[in-house]
Amino acid sequence: MQNIQVGIGILFLILLIYILVAKIWTAVAVRKVHRMEEKAKEKRLDDATRPFGFLYDPLQDIFYSGMYPWQRKIGYEKAFDEGAVLLSMVIDCEPVYFEYKGKMWLVELWKGQYGMTTGTEVGIYCVEKPEDFQPGDERKLHYGSVGDDERLYMQYVVYKDGEVILSRRAEHWWLTAFEPGLFSRPEELNMYIKIVFPSETMSKAFFRSLTAMGYRGREAYICGKYVTVYFAQPKTTQPVRKHPLLRALAQSNNRRNCKIYNKRTKMFDTDLDKITFLSFRYPLLYRAILGFRGWRRLGREKDVRRKV
Repeated sequence: MQNIQVGIGILFLILLIYILVAKIWTAVAVRKVHRMEEKAKEKRLDDATRPFGFLYDPLQDIFYSGMYPWQRKIGYEKAFDEGAVLLSMVIDCEPVYFEYKGKMWLVELWKGQYGMTTGTEVGIYCVEKPEDFQPGDERKLHYGSVGDDERLYMQYVVYKDGEVILSRRAEHWWLTAFEPGLFSRPEELNMYIKIVFPSETMSKAFFRSLTAMGYRGREAYICGKYVTVYFAQPKTTQPVRKHPLLRALAQSNNRRNCKIYNKRTKMFDTDLDKITFLSFRYPLLYRAILGFRGWRRLGREKDVRRKV
């Protein structure tokens, strides 16, 4: 009996020491964050995310894609959307295909949960139309990212529960925004998107594809060279719907990680401070929040298959 009591006492002492050490580590990490200058934090975070193709925006406290990331060399094809759920990306995707000046064009819209971040994307891609092209082949093609002279001015606002959570505007080929620690179901997000095309001929071609997909009334509007799209409920069949169990498991994991992130960093207000703190105190969680690498894996796998 006495041995049991001694054992319990030792375990209790070890637990107290562990708690004390953990508190000390946390206090040290918090102090490091407070002592760092904002510019130093921003540079440190940019250096960490740039290899994944993303940068930090201190004004909005979000992540976004740069103009010349490695993803631009890879382009896009349908397999990327089909494999997204395997990388904890539970998203709505809306590919809009249309023909213009001998090329097949793709404007794709995305919204949903990207691991530990809520995110949205608008991508512009194109490819020369094959001579043996048949209706329906547009979904089988590999599209390249557009060049600098083909970029389009785009802007969008994203709402969740009636509140604006993300907004972006720029002349770009891949306009994105990601909010760390925010958990969302794709159907909770509504995007209002405006795209300005170089000619009315191109805007009409894009708009015709939207109407053919089922966009009506306020969901799609054209005025000269620009088109606005209200993206709430996708019109196309969603790859993730084919895998309800994988979707549920991925979202359960995403929700849990978001809760852990917010709980561990509750002493800070901005994601810049939160993520800097994680890098000092919880390196595993820090690497998880930089989980944009999902697209990197998909791209690498496809690139390897293409070379073979």
